[in-house]
Amino acid sequence: MGSVQGNNLLYFFALVTYQQAESAYFLWTIMGMLLVLPALAAPVAKLPELRLGLWPVSKGQSRLLRVFIRPALRAAPRLWRVPGLEARQLLQTLDVYAALVLAVGGTAYRVFAAEPEPEANGVISLLVVICLSTLAQNLFTLDGPARLRWQQSSRPGYVHLWRKGRWLLGLAMVLSVGLSPLTAATGMLICLAVGHHNSVLAMTESAAWRFSSGQFIPHGLLQVGVCFACSIPVSRGDWRFLAGALVAYLASLFLYGWIMERS
Repeated sequence: MGSVQGNNLLYFFALVTYQQAESAYFLWTIMGMLLVLPALAAPVAKLPELRLGLWPVSKGQSRLLRVFIRPALRAAPRLWRVPGLEARQLLQTLDVYAALVLAVGGTAYRVFAAEPEPEANGVISLLVVICLSTLAQNLFTLDGPARLRWQQSSRPGYVHLWRKGRWLLGLAMVLSVGLSPLTAATGMLICLAVGHHNSVLAMTESAAWRFSSGQFIPHGLLQVGVCFACSIPVSRGDWRFLAGALVAYLASLFLYGWIMERS
């Protein structure tokens, strides 16, 4: 539960609840489901499989319980089939699955609703981005001690930031392909531009199979605020804000890449 306290999604949901409580039920349900499943698994995950075999349970109950024994380790072999270290790391965060649920629900609304709201595509795409935005503050956190190799590498710092950030950018656009991918791209470029600071200078520790942790004040607030300010015009056809987001991202990429080389 502690990981979500530093996640942009929590504060955004709280704001939506304050403004429109009836619209927040679905959002809180998503977060609750994603939090409850790891929480239920945590006590059982500490049990040795040998001791589980001594419990007076049926074979069916035993198989069900074994699913929760060290769930991270059980999922790891399947994740290793996914190409790209960064992609595998992203799939070990609850942020991605929250974004996936919103993307699927939003796409279904667009396809099956009799008269979908015209601006809903852009707004739902932004919700997908906000689900992923805290990860932009922690591009290297799931590397663990191995993240030191990025600082010791002979390659320019911006290359490492680009290699990490491109997966978030691509994921946001893929999840929003049935909605408004350019709106999502604008928002994620802003989130990465702001998030480079924490990724390089003030990284927050995060664990696998939890929500990513970050600093909402001021970085998360800046991410969400500028994200909406730039992305909504893009969803309405004003591409100048997309160009501005790209310029801000490139400036941040090279600046913090340079700082990373000297840290």
